[in-house]
Amino acid sequence: MMRTMKYVPAAALAVALLGGPAGAQTIKIGVNEPLTGAFAASGTYVVNGAKIAADEINAKGGVLGKKIELVIEDNKSNPTEAAAVAEKLINSDKTPVMMGAWGSSLTLAVMPKLMEYETPMVVETSSSGKITTSGNPYIFRISPPSAVEAVAFRNIVDKLDLKKVDFLVINNDWGRGTAEDFGKMFKEKGIGVTTESYLKGAHVVRAFNSMSYTSFAREAHRPGDLMAIPMAGDDPRAVDVASQLVRDAGFDPVVVPLQRAQEFAQGGPIYGQQLTAKELRARFGLSK
Repeated sequence: MMRTMKYVPAAALAVALLGGPAGAQTIKIGVNEPLTGAFAASGTYVVNGAKIAADEINAKGGVLGKKIELVIEDNKSNPTEAAAVAEKLINSDKTPVMMGAWGSSLTLAVMPKLMEYETPMVVETSSSGKITTSGNPYIFRISPPSAVEAVAFRNIVDKLDLKKVDFLVINNDWGRGTAEDFGKMFKEKGIGVTTESYLKGAHVVRAFNSMSYTSFAREAHRPGDLMAIPMAGDDPRAVDVASQLVRDAGFDPVVVPLQRAQEFAQGGPIYGQQLTAKELRARFGLSK
């Protein structure tokens, strides 16, 4: 079984280079990127780079005598959308090969579709180690996983003379995987991870917004209804303290049930929304 799987990706890529369906005049490449939502800026950079590359290649005659045709779709910074986009690119647009999907959670959501339809994809940015260790033979990476980044960083740790470290990461596949891989490396170097050493049983309060610091400075203490910051936590006292910090910063905290925190985490439908407290409560169906 493993011997057979080893040759599947090469065959799939060969089909892609030959243009897929018989008689096709172009080589279609599906581009599955976030063009709206929280990751829109980064996805746009990738798409613009792909367009530049395609133009340069086509100006030199293309590949195997055929021009490259990019079929670009927006996954809306959402894993569910990323999987749906992959299926559309494969079944409706007939793209025999893809690139994407920027974020690790987006790429991991696409991977089952690659297996189902035996379609290869080049992963251009995502760094989660699970993308490699899952054993999906249709994945090709040009961006190093976080474990490789940790190994590279290991070489300069001694120069920094670190004694204790900690992590402030996004609670998604990229953030958790990075903290795990770098944490393992630090422990091997005899460097303690502060939260584990000194804050056993610590409670975490989550609050997210994707605005730049200049936008925060502009919106803080604005007249009229303040901009809301969604929050969730498992300790009422910790939530109260964090809420007061948000108020002091000039914003309006809105506490939502912890089980719904993923809705305003990175990639969720509320992430990055600049709403008032009334609007945010309405989105969550909260009375107050």
